[in-house]
Amino acid sequence: HGISSTLQTETGKAQEYAAGTLSNFALEPSTQYKMALAHIFIDPVFEVLRNNCENSCKSLLCGFIANLSVEPNNQFFLFEKGIYEWSFTTIKNSFPWTNEKLQLVEKCCSIIDNLSDDERVAIMILEQKYLSSILTLLNNLYADFGGSVVAQRFLCSSLSSLSFVEQNRAQMFDAVQPLIDVFTKSDDSKLRYFICQTFHFLCNCDENKSRLVKLEEFIQLLIIGANFNTEYREKCCGSLCALSFSEENRVQLVSLGVVDCLISVIKSDDHDNKAAMFSFGCLLGLSINDQNRTTLVETYDIYEVLKIALSYAEFELENEIETTSLYYSCLILQNLFLSEENIEYLMDSYPDIVDLIINTIKNDSEQISDVARALCDSLTLTDEQQIIIKNYENELKQKERL
Repeated sequence: HGISSTLQTETGKAQEYAAGTLSNFALEPSTQYKMALAHIFIDPVFEVLRNNCENSCKSLLCGFIANLSVEPNNQFFLFEKGIYEWSFTTIKNSFPWTNEKLQLVEKCCSIIDNLSDDERVAIMILEQKYLSSILTLLNNLYADFGGSVVAQRFLCSSLSSLSFVEQNRAQMFDAVQPLIDVFTKSDDSKLRYFICQTFHFLCNCDENKSRLVKLEEFIQLLIIGANFNTEYREKCCGSLCALSFSEENRVQLVSLGVVDCLISVIKSDDHDNKAAMFSFGCLLGLSINDQNRTTLVETYDIYEVLKIALSYAEFELENEIETTSLYYSCLILQNLFLSEENIEYLMDSYPDIVDLIINTIKNDSEQISDVARALCDSLTLTDEQQIIIKNYENELKQKERL
């Protein structure tokens, strides 16, 4: 009560100390405590903020709200109180952004980011047409007068949270070109990570897939992101994988140079297994197309790539990601084997292919083993190879009896 009274009736240092005390209180991690602070203090704090208190006090109170907005149970409540809209107004009224005012801008951007984590809020943000406000602010932070990479990160993180909600993804297509521009201008890895994460979510929307592939600049950005061992490589490979499962995209993705990128990721020594798994997944999507199947076999060293995953079958796989990569590789071969010409070419060029497939039958995964058996059925096997398969099947039956 004393703090609330001081905030509303005093000015200068007394008001500033009360604001600082509140800001420190909000650092307490307890959910119940943060919820209680929000319900008790948000109205008097908001009233003080609307009455244009001094910048030092405003910054502390904004920090107080930012700390409260971290708590998921507060996010919808704060949005309904008008804090989201107030944050944009405060940023706009703080222009021109001096170094002191940029700290206030960063805290407002933190609030914008935190409130976006609530799914209900994320839907309402799009419904209330705030997307253009976020993109305009993000662009303004790159203007000649200077900006804050911290604020930019918060805004890009907010966009990632908005795109996480499936209902929002088609509406967020308008964010793609502005984010490409930001990615190109910035060399900040965290900022780029949030942008690539947003792209990954948007690529998993059927309505967006064909539109995104038509943006050659977008595909080239994903290729660049995937070619370097960065923390956002996995997101770029995941985006390409999602796009490849749209029939109308498959030939165009190959023509844009995606396959070389995927092969490079799989062959790299960086052991980013999830990026490799998405790369195998993308090759699987591409191999569904008749034209691509011929191109993959005749133009690219596709078997040498698949061999990497097939070699996993020699080991006891504890890693689900490697198991998935092996499964995708078997399915890619299954697609390639739909063409007799491809079978003949692969058998002639890579004599060890049959032994690797036979070895894969022994994998503990029933799905993988079944696909490998189907692959063997489409090949001409020697008597010795048929005996190996028969012996293994007999061993399996014995284990089942035991």
